[in-house]
Amino acid sequence: LLALTLAVLMTMCLFTGCKENTNTDTSTDTTTPITTEAPDADYTGVYDDLLFEIYKHILAITYDAENSDSMDGDAGFREIVGGLSEEDALRAIGYTEHDINNDGIPELLIYLIDDNGNEKCAGTRILAAYTVKDNSPTLIFEGTVRNRYYLLTSGLIYNESSSGAAYSIFGTYTLEPISDSLTVKNYYFTSPVDNNYDNIGFFENRTGSMEIDESERFKGPEKEFWQIQTDLSNRIAESELKPVEIFSAG
Repeated sequence: LLALTLAVLMTMCLFTGCKENTNTDTSTDTTTPITTEAPDADYTGVYDDLLFEIYKHILAITYDAENSDSMDGDAGFREIVGGLSEEDALRAIGYTEHDINNDGIPELLIYLIDDNGNEKCAGTRILAAYTVKDNSPTLIFEGTVRNRYYLLTSGLIYNESSSGAAYSIFGTYTLEPISDSLTVKNYYFTSPVDNNYDNIGFFENRTGSMEIDESERFKGPEKEFWQIQTDLSNRIAESELKPVEIFSAG
C-alpha cells in the first residue's frame, strides 16, 4: 500500500511539475503578469565590454568634458561627472543588472549613487538602461536632471520631468517582454489652457502625449492629482550597486 501511494504521488509531481510558487510581490499595482518563456541563451558577461566603455568614457569626460566623444546613454552621467575629479566621478556612478520584466534577459541599469559609504552602495535614479538585442547591448532610455527615471518596487518604470513652471510631467511605464522600448501605462501632465498661464490644467492619458486634444481632463481635484505623484514617489525602489570605479583595478 505504501509503495502504491508513493507511485501515485510521483506521477502527480510529473504532471504538475512540483513547482514552488516564488512570487513574493505584494504591491498593489495591477500590471499584467508576464508569461513569456525565458529565451534559451546565456547572457553572462554580455555587458562587460559596454561597462568598460562607460568607465573609459567617464574618465574622458573628467579630463576634457567639452571635447570628449559622446555615446548612447551618456546624457545623465555626463551631467554629473563633468565637474568632478576622476576619483569622485568613478564613485558617483554605479550599475546593476536586473531583469525588469522577467523575460529572461537582464537589463543593465546605470545609476547615480546616493550612498557610497563603507557599508552601502545604492541608488534610486537611473541614468541609463540597456537591454540585449541581436546579442548586443541596446539603449532603452536615458535620464537627466530634468527627465528622471526610477524603478518602482512593483517593477514599473517611473518618470518625472518638467519643461518650465507650467509644465510638469510624471507617469509609469512598462518594459514589455523582448522589447527595447518603454510602453506608457499612465501619463499625467500640467499645461496652460488656451495658452493662458493663469489657467493651468491637469491632464492624463495612456499614450505619453502632451497634447491637450489627445488627453482627458483629470477627473479629480488638484490635491488628488499631486497625491498620485507622491504615492508613486513613495514606491521608488532602492537598488544595491557596484561602483564603476571597480574597473580601475583592471
